Amino acid sequence: MRSLTQLLLLCCCLAGAAQGLRQKKDHHTTDDAAAAAAAAAADESLFDLYDEDIAAPPGPKEGWPHTEPFHTTTDEQLAYNKALDAEFHMNNQELMLSWQQRANMNIGKEAKTNPHNLLQEGIRIHRTHIARPEGATTGYYTGVTHFRHVKNPNLITFLFSAGRHDGGSNTFLTIDTTEADPFSTAQEMFLDEDDVSTYTWVSAYTQKDNGSSILHYALFSGGSNFLYVGPSKLYVFEEDSNGALRREPQVLWVEEYTQRQHARMCLLEDLGNIYDDDDSLVSMKGQPDIIITGTGGLDIYSSLDGNFWHLTRTLPLVNQANHSNPTGTAAFMGVTPIQNRYLVISSRALWKLAGENELPDAPCLVYDYQNDVVVQTFSWGGQSMSVAAIGDGSQILLGNGGEACISGQPNLLYQIQERTGGEDGIDLELSDVQLFKGESTLYAPLERADPTPDSSSEYYSAPRSDITKTRQVKSFPLLDDSSSSEEIVLEVNSAETCNLYYRKNEDYVSMILPLPGSEGYISEFHGGVYARGGDVLMLGDKVFVVLANYNGNNTVYSFDSHWLRDEDVPLAEE
Repeated sequence: MRSLTQLLLLCCCLAGAAQGLRQKKDHHTTDDAAAAAAAAAADESLFDLYDEDIAAPPGPKEGWPHTEPFHTTTDEQLAYNKALDAEFHMNNQELMLSWQQRANMNIGKEAKTNPHNLLQEGIRIHRTHIARPEGATTGYYTGVTHFRHVKNPNLITFLFSAGRHDGGSNTFLTIDTTEADPFSTAQEMFLDEDDVSTYTWVSAYTQKDNGSSILHYALFSGGSNFLYVGPSKLYVFEEDSNGALRREPQVLWVEEYTQRQHARMCLLEDLGNIYDDDDSLVSMKGQPDIIITGTGGLDIYSSLDGNFWHLTRTLPLVNQANHSNPTGTAAFMGVTPIQNRYLVISSRALWKLAGENELPDAPCLVYDYQNDVVVQTFSWGGQSMSVAAIGDGSQILLGNGGEACISGQPNLLYQIQERTGGEDGIDLELSDVQLFKGESTLYAPLERADPTPDSSSEYYSAPRSDITKTRQVKSFPLLDDSSSSEEIVLEVNSAETCNLYYRKNEDYVSMILPLPGSEGYISEFHGGVYARGGDVLMLGDKVFVVLANYNGNNTVYSFDSHWLRDEDVPLAEE
């Protein structure tokens, strides 16, 4: 397998050659030019540590070794996971007892909580590790999603992005849900083993109405290390007549990454028909649109025929950080569509602000992509890594914080309001009902923090909802019934236990289920292992939570859904 070493050496050679050419030029400049150059250099220096991974710089050129035992046969993997689950259950039982001995738990402003309502006695949580591909040498996973096959709905394919600074190859696996434990012998496969790059996120889209063909699209956003910017790529899978994947996925589109800087996240979504100012159709309903966010702003690529994607929208950073505005926006992050017209975009400032006693000045946005205009900026002061539409789609949840070595922030809920007085548009207003009763809605300046994960046995996973280091929030219906008001909110945290929240009728969270061990760990030999993304799969009365772990194996938690729905005792007691 190729590594990024060749790419880095090439970049160094090119940089050296360019420097040599520059030295041959006339060195005489005007004062204005010198001042401009100094300002540009100052701006560039701001981004020396622009990335989320301050605590995880690039590893050795030969790559880190495995952080978990690697098994190449089904029997070995099955035996390993059985032993792992037995050990996990034993530790989990001890953990349950220790939690049940706690008199109460603080949520927000010291609300009292019955610990039996968070984890009932006798709960059985299973944890399974997914085997890496044959020949894998690293596990720098950054995101996960899935699609269900159409012609055989029992088959589900998961996609994992990998890379970031150290580089990696994206992977996928297909499970058969008719099996009693579909993940017990699961092993990932390379999407393209030779494609070693800096991927940051993954999104999927299924196109059902395409004649007799069923197409599944997979978008991977390209990231960067300190010398190389990788392009985003779009792949397509096709089903055969039995619902299996017909052949190796095909590359449909490769981003011309010189048009933007370092990508952070991506989204595949049918944004409907989009017209330019001259009323020309630039995006066709029924075709997935490619949305890329990052340090260069937001780009939308659209297609009229499903064969060619062209740039249709570009949104620069709002209040961009520079040498005279160090608290400004460093990158757009998560993005979610609403009302077939808007994109809600989360933003973050530089992590360098930690310890500077200044709030980030990186607002989140409501962007009207149909009319190519920002209609609202909101949530000033937050370090927003992720955004999700929850409930019936009338609420927006921001996932804030996200860096293991930086202090956390509250995850805030906003209500979508239609403008009145005949004015067209919407506004997001801070909701009176947050996830938790008494939750703080105030942002505090970022501070340096110990990146060592808080052990599940020492740290109750959600003592207050305003200190989480959240990388991702995502909502899932608990039932297939679209009229159901029950939902699960997945909160993926860095160096803190990841949580599932159960709520009903868009009210306060009534149940919390932490995932013990999901806080990660730091190895003396392998560095930090943290969750970077998550996905939820509902199979009957079973819940499966799949976590993509940076520098570790991907893991799956599973349990009975009724543990989230037991509401005999109210969560918060005044």
